[in-house]
Amino acid sequence: MIEIKEIDEGLFRSEKEQYQFIIGEYATYNRYYKIIVQQKSNIDIGLMSISTGIKPQVLLYNNMLLVGAGDGFFIYDLNGDLIKNYSTFPAFYEFIIKEQKILIISELSVLLLDSTFNKVWERDFNEIIDLNEIKDNDIILRDFNGNFIHLNFLTGE
Repeated sequence: MIEIKEIDEGLFRSEKEQYQFIIGEYATYNRYYKIIVQQKSNIDIGLMSISTGIKPQVLLYNNMLLVGAGDGFFIYDLNGDLIKNYSTFPAFYEFIIKEQKILIISELSVLLLDSTFNKVWERDFNEIIDLNEIKDNDIILRDFNGNFIHLNFLTGE
């Protein structure tokens, strides 16, 4: 189980809080989170992220920590080593795991990773998009103007 708590900067930086590792870099406009991964013993992780109005998403997958927050998607091992990261500029929305692949939705793009976290395909858009639904292998997006966009899950076409 994973718990995400938003905390203030003072508590984040206090000596009372001890983290196995910290994700992100300091900025005056950051939001601060404590991620608790409950394993045999708890793993406490600090997260500093720009505020986009979207709560971070964290999941343990194949013994790796997947974190979508701010304007990035990060893959860490449980020792705190960064395996890979991908920009989701300007804002991360969500990720979904389907058929051992990771679909990452951001404000202006969609990215599919394979089970070893390598990019399969990526599509960028000029309008803000949102995931409407996934039906079989059809990803249905809706843009800011209300237009529907259909992408094949496996190819991005």
